[in-house]
Amino acid sequence: MAKVLVFVEQRDGKLKKASFELLGASAKAGNETHAVIIGDGVAGLANECASYGANKVHVAQDGALKNYTNEAYARALVAAIKAVSPEIVLAAHTPMGRDLLPTVAAQVDGALATDCTSLAFSGASLTLKRPVYSGKAMADVEYVGSGIKMATVRPNSIGVPKPEAGKTADATNLTVDLGGLKTKILEVVKGNSARP
Repeated sequence: MAKVLVFVEQRDGKLKKASFELLGASAKAGNETHAVIIGDGVAGLANECASYGANKVHVAQDGALKNYTNEAYARALVAAIKAVSPEIVLAAHTPMGRDLLPTVAAQVDGALATDCTSLAFSGASLTLKRPVYSGKAMADVEYVGSGIKMATVRPNSIGVPKPEAGKTADATNLTVDLGGLKTKILEVVKGNSARP
């Protein structure tokens, strides 16, 4: 059984389905599954993570985390990694996940596999499959050596488990040093689109 930390992505207070896939896969394998939610006013989302398999939820809340910036979210995720000491860190291979995890992997000296389509847990080991050569072949990825194993997994590649109604998790607030940030989102302007 491994200790797994899943970065749970949210936008405007709504959790992303791709994160549920990762929580479910980790829980199904019998891992000690931790979730980290980063944002502003997101503590109320902890029980939703629990219903998809999180045993413990770590929440980083601050006005500076309301909108995603690599710099601020990386500090929060590194703080979660230091608090949890996981063997494995997972995130969805979304624009946010593929921007954030390489930065964090460099900061914590972790090994990172990206754009994975399946994962298999064996104790504290993790084996992944990822497409190579423009999807013409699949590579099996296995981590060697010590250090944190990190991966981004394509959305819709594992499947979302059925939520377990009424399940709750221990929620812990993370303290994150956000002093001296060099980037800040001033405004988000949403475009008009006929797409849902």
